[in-house]
Amino acid sequence: MKLSRTTALIISIGCAMFGALCGGLGAILELYVLEFIGLGLALLGAVLTLIFHRCPHCGRFLGKHVGFPAYCPHCGEPLDD
Repeated sequence: MKLSRTTALIISIGCAMFGALCGGLGAILELYVLEFIGLGLALLGAVLTLIFHRCPHCGRFLGKHVGFPAYCPHCGEPLDD
């Protein structure tokens, strides 16, 4: 099963947000296990973004664009999912 770029980005953003929530809740409740789970999820979200947020044509990282760009900023090819 191939994971589309949009799906992977949504999953990575969800991991990062849930990780931040778990980490914050763990800090408030002083539960170190929850803090480490939150940190792990936030790191997983960052790694997924670095792996899957790439142009399918040139393979370069798409950068910090808001939303889902229609064209690659490096090679100019359309980004279809």
